[in-house]
Amino acid sequence: AGGTESGGVITWNVAELAPVNGATQLVASLRAPNAVGGIELTAEATTSVTLASGNSREISARVTESLRVDDAPVLDLQLTMSPDPAAPGDELAMAFTYQNVGYLPAQAVTLTFKVPVDTTMDLDKSSPDIGVCSADPCVEDETVTYNLGTLQGQSSGVVRVALDLDNNTTKLAIAGAGALTGTDGINALLPQAASAKVQVVTGPILVVTQRADRDYVPPGGLVTYQIDYENRGLAAATSVVLDDVIPADTRVQAAPGASETDSGVRWSTNSLTEGQSGSVMTRLEVTGNAVVGATLGNVVALSDANQTVYAEPYDVVVTDGAVLATNLDTFPSVGAPGKPYL
Repeated sequence: AGGTESGGVITWNVAELAPVNGATQLVASLRAPNAVGGIELTAEATTSVTLASGNSREISARVTESLRVDDAPVLDLQLTMSPDPAAPGDELAMAFTYQNVGYLPAQAVTLTFKVPVDTTMDLDKSSPDIGVCSADPCVEDETVTYNLGTLQGQSSGVVRVALDLDNNTTKLAIAGAGALTGTDGINALLPQAASAKVQVVTGPILVVTQRADRDYVPPGGLVTYQIDYENRGLAAATSVVLDDVIPADTRVQAAPGASETDSGVRWSTNSLTEGQSGSVMTRLEVTGNAVVGATLGNVVALSDANQTVYAEPYDVVVTDGAVLATNLDTFPSVGAPGKPYL
């Protein structure tokens, strides 16, 4: 609503877009072509901004999304396993996400998988409560079947499987896999398969994460990173070091308990015992000559005598003036011939 169409292009004029959290959702109701195939949609936002320096510049953001046009049911299957790494005796989780990305219903949908090696499936903790195992107890290599029935178009579900990992396992990794089958009422659909695995570690398992207090920061501004660390393994980690390699064009304003290094700051301890966790903080000042548009790459590493793990990046963008972000989604994700979609 609110847009104007000309030559297959819909245009909206947004009078003002607030910084950082000023996202505006624009919705267009379209109709898919009356033919099986596909179309490509493109969204582009442009604006002219005046910077603090008094200069003006054009900025834009562009994204493209494909829409498949088909009536037929289409199955999809994904699998994730956690935690990774795992320790002997841990409870593992397998999450099978199944969906029908087509428009018409899929019938006789069935998920099957084998219980991974050195594990036992806990049917009471698994959901939904419709799994059938070929043996009791449901131990490694036994086949588990979930009869999911009819799966409507554009719908999905999750089967969550609880596994008990053997205390005396000597495996370095535990792998899981499953298959999804179904029909369109007459013919079999293309079956889907998914697999995943987790590592098994008998010693310390180090975990570290980071998050910032903001996503955008101006030159001369401050950004604070909280760093959380943990040993979730079965043994103490020794000679533990937590390093924060700070981004270019920043300087440390505060890092309680840390010592300065050539590339940032460091915390150290003789031991991190089983299950021990904690948090530290780094506050950085962005220099006045930082490049607008640059992403601050704060690198956090936790290590002991035998391993080093890194925190996932948390992107913080240096900004001076308005910042545009554009996203494009279609609903449904698969359009039927002649049917409306957003």
